[in-house]
Amino acid sequence: GTLVVISGTLPAGISDKLLKKICLAIRQAGGRVALDTSARFSLEDMAEIAPWMIKPNRGELEALAHRELPDIPEQVRFCQELRRYGVEHCLVSMGDSGILYTGEEGVYQVMVPDVKVISAVGSGDYCLAGFVLSQFTGKTLVQSLKTAASFGTAACLTEGTSPPTYIATANILQQVCCERLEGILS
Repeated sequence: GTLVVISGTLPAGISDKLLKKICLAIRQAGGRVALDTSARFSLEDMAEIAPWMIKPNRGELEALAHRELPDIPEQVRFCQELRRYGVEHCLVSMGDSGILYTGEEGVYQVMVPDVKVISAVGSGDYCLAGFVLSQFTGKTLVQSLKTAASFGTAACLTEGTSPPTYIATANILQQVCCERLEGILS
């Protein structure tokens, strides 16, 4: 039941193929994987890995789909398709458009306040960390999504990979809106 988070650019010497083997070993040992990497996995790879969570940005989601996903309904359709490949939670970071989430509990869009971005480096990692932390401390899905958005947005207010401040994160959390998207595919 251990969750292993694999995020960031793959280090030298770690190929997509080797990372897949690592993910499969984790799964075979009874662990779960959260992925937010530069690895290029196919849908078949996703089915074998069956990650607990993936956190692509829109470009990475389109690369996985091998096509453009020009609007939210198309993005949602593909994320829901990923559920058939074993992905439990798909958290798509959309920059200043917030987060798009699909999972067993539904489809949500999380909107963030406008901020003056100093650096977006690492913001996706903080978004992932906020979601994982919230999920594993018993928060609801909506609380987890809001925390993820506030962590990721607050990280944009710091230089490089410096962590977001508590005050910035708390202030942004108060401004985050989370809306369940009903009938988006109708």
